[in-house]
Amino acid sequence: MSKDFFRRYLPYGMKKNSHGEWFIFNRDYAPLGWPRKDLSQDEFYSNYPVRIQWSRLTDKNLETVFPDSPIQKDENGNIHTVFFYNDKTNPINGGSWDSYFEKIKCLSKYQVK
Repeated sequence: MSKDFFRRYLPYGMKKNSHGEWFIFNRDYAPLGWPRKDLSQDEFYSNYPVRIQWSRLTDKNLETVFPDSPIQKDENGNIHTVFFYNDKTNPINGGSWDSYFEKIKCLSKYQVK
């Protein structure tokens, strides 16, 4: 697997919009499969391509699913951005593939609205 495939087609992180919908992005902060950002981040996160709402995915659940990953919170302490890995835990550069795929596996257990 090339680094370009990993950067482009596998999740790097996800960001929640003001409607509680999640946008999953690649290493270039673009939708999965997009080679680069052709639009602003606001346009991506608001309009493209698919946004997900999980039925019971809470901040506490996210902290359990992503224990070793960077998590960003707003001024009220609510999670708005989660990363699947960082430079140290990047599976393509020696981090754990098992840990990376366990996060995806855990998210897949939550129902989508």
